Amino acid sequence: MQRLRIITALFATAFLLFCAAPGEACAQDPAEHPGTCFRISGTIAAPPADAGLPVSTFLKIPGPAGAGIIKTSAPVIRFSAGGSSFFGAQTPQSAKAGRAEAPDFRDFGRALGYNFTKGLFARDNLKPLVIGSAATLAFVPFDRRISDAFRGDAPEFGDTGNVAGGPAVMASVTGGLLVAVPFTKSGRYRSYVFSQSQAMALANAQVFALKYIVRRTRPDESNRNSFPSAHAANFFALATVTGHYYGKKIGIPLYIAACLVAVSRIERGSHFPSDVIFGAALGYISARTAIRGTEHFMSAGRGIH
Repeated sequence: MQRLRIITALFATAFLLFCAAPGEACAQDPAEHPGTCFRISGTIAAPPADAGLPVSTFLKIPGPAGAGIIKTSAPVIRFSAGGSSFFGAQTPQSAKAGRAEAPDFRDFGRALGYNFTKGLFARDNLKPLVIGSAATLAFVPFDRRISDAFRGDAPEFGDTGNVAGGPAVMASVTGGLLVAVPFTKSGRYRSYVFSQSQAMALANAQVFALKYIVRRTRPDESNRNSFPSAHAANFFALATVTGHYYGKKIGIPLYIAACLVAVSRIERGSHFPSDVIFGAALGYISARTAIRGTEHFMSAGRGIH
């Protein structure tokens, strides 16, 4: 039991460090680059009085000779002055925008097609894919040893995680969120449910495609669907989307719960550590892809106000 507590703490600490990592300011030009985020180290500066242009067309960039004002070529640029974490906790500015508009659910199929093609192969997914793949490969040599050491330490814990991150619970959560959509006018909630549903579809499609291709035997030898973990992918996708739309106060507890579910899969003998690590990476990538896809369709004018 002591060893189980240690590995749980390690998982939780690692992901919380990612969650707390500050990001940079984000600028978007919806007219020319819908859904594309440009990282800029700088602050917004007011334009000269005689410029005759909106504030959003100027950016103050710190330099060796002091700050200067640079005029941009785009007529409108949206700035997110607040920082965002690696896991995409929403800034106050984007939270306010989310209350004002939402995607049209009639575009759900088109958005899903966009996410499966252009979205998943976006450059923004490269960093989490590299980190997740590197962590997965780092654990592979120790998979069997860790699995044997922790398997069966706390059966109740393993059974709880099996249910909490299972398909029945995840489908019920997503279905329940969808049922409430017609009864609310909250743009943020509608955007959240749209992104969450897209993320679940993306995560499960990737997970089960890899299970079929890799055919890795589980630690308990029950079948050959070990890699990657669907439980980890689904729960991390849920945590990522929720944290983006509703902030770290809800996102961080969900990330901790996701870590516990991931560890429970190792304890139960259903997955090796590398299975749940790559599953978590896929869940995060799917969630961020879904969020960008939702923003893309909204910026293209396919939304309701």
